[in-house]
Amino acid sequence: MEQCIGIYLRVSLEDFDLKRNLHKDESNSIFGQRNLINRYIQDDKTLNILPVKEFVDDGFTGTNFERPSFQKMLEEIKNGKISCVIVKDLSRFGRNYLEVGDYLEHLFPFLGVRFVAVNDHYDSEDYSGENAGVDVAFKNILHDYYSRDLSMKVRSAQRSRMLQGKYVNTPPYGYKRDPEHKHHLVPDENTAWVVKKIFQMIIEGSSTSEVALYLNKNHISTPMQAKAIRRKKGMLCEKPLVWTHHTVLNILGNYKYVGAMVNHTRESQTLRDKVQKRMPEDVWIVNEGMHDALVSHEEFRQARQALRKVKKYSKKEADLTNCVYYCGHCGRKLRKTYGLTTYLTCRTFKYVPDAECQTIRWALPDIEKIVLESFKVQLLFLRSLKKNMKKVENNRGKEYIGEMKRIKNQLERYQDKKVKLYTEYRQGFLSRDGFMLKKLQLSQEEETLKQEMIQIRNIYEKYIEEKVVEDEQRVVVDQYSGYMGMPDEELIALMYQGIERVMVYNDKRIEIIWKFQDIFKDYERKAAM
Repeated sequence: MEQCIGIYLRVSLEDFDLKRNLHKDESNSIFGQRNLINRYIQDDKTLNILPVKEFVDDGFTGTNFERPSFQKMLEEIKNGKISCVIVKDLSRFGRNYLEVGDYLEHLFPFLGVRFVAVNDHYDSEDYSGENAGVDVAFKNILHDYYSRDLSMKVRSAQRSRMLQGKYVNTPPYGYKRDPEHKHHLVPDENTAWVVKKIFQMIIEGSSTSEVALYLNKNHISTPMQAKAIRRKKGMLCEKPLVWTHHTVLNILGNYKYVGAMVNHTRESQTLRDKVQKRMPEDVWIVNEGMHDALVSHEEFRQARQALRKVKKYSKKEADLTNCVYYCGHCGRKLRKTYGLTTYLTCRTFKYVPDAECQTIRWALPDIEKIVLESFKVQLLFLRSLKKNMKKVENNRGKEYIGEMKRIKNQLERYQDKKVKLYTEYRQGFLSRDGFMLKKLQLSQEEETLKQEMIQIRNIYEKYIEEKVVEDEQRVVVDQYSGYMGMPDEELIALMYQGIERVMVYNDKRIEIIWKFQDIFKDYERKAAM
């Protein structure tokens, strides 16, 4: 094992005063932890001569160990690159006492890794196996309980605010946070009138698409753009943000515009859950009259009634022609219009005047004919590729497995050798110096075998990955090359299964992306090697 120190630093959102963006306890900041550990290393003569690697997880909870830098450190420990881990205290390492105990009592001793928690005065080299273990376990339980208790208190405080009708999340479009009271909403003078205009136009008979076109013509900021302006970060994504049918519908369906506060519409299922589950309406927390209304209850009802009634969903067989054709300019999926002939057009022109893609209009049979001819060419290439793809049978996999078994058996024998060596020492057949020398030799030989095992395992895993890819490619080539000679009617249906995306441009240019085109690139790469 390499003689190297890994220092682990962690802060979570609970360590911050979010209002002032400051650390509640400066000693828990990354800077504070780093200084403490570096001073400890400098004062220890056995440590200050070793190189140091730093691993930092900023903004991650200690209740689980799925943290990127922690996992990276663990991987280097398993690969024998780190011989000592140092943390400020056990809570920085983790707050789940069962898992922390597992690392300290089993994994690290097994791997021969020294563990130091500076403020807890814990060093595994001094660990006697008596009172120290109880003390560490007790501290871990306290850290675990603290983290769980903190989470419960946060949830309880949030629910209390919800029941009181206070604002606890993101202000909806048309509102902003009251500067005098952070849990209260006030109309946003820049966007409140837009919400009122949307409801007015819908009540007067405009469609949602017509409303979106009006807003885009007048360069009105979308909800996403308005949010970016409030945060002073500019545009949030590269794709052009425009008003659409769905954006307008979201405004019309938001009950908060009548002055009511609606909370608990979604809920996290676990701590720091990235995707919240939508809650049924009967458990929503609704408080009327909590802020100034932008529309009356009657206007809200009229606007909802004016919307086109949507037919109930009925499951139909998937139409792949709806999933592959896209506008090459704005990236949106092309819309199908039906009549004697089905046409493909880009709907962006309905929302954005003078859009670059407003002239895109293709009869579906015409574009299918062009794509089909390209598909036939691809089939010729695949048939040619099949002839050149010779199935090479080899025993490399078995050889790798045999080699790993050999090394594993040797490693298992080293444990017996260590026991035998220790027995000889205890029985007086070996001096202490002789015992230490032979023990060091055995450890070095064992470490060499472990490195050899890691190297062969990596080669074997790469071999398996390549073999899986080759087998999958061979199946695809066999499948598609068998389509040659089929009638066009049957080929069109099979063609859509092989299309990833068709990009259509206003100059009649078409770009086809096939699902299997990576096979050609991979084959060319291997042929060039």
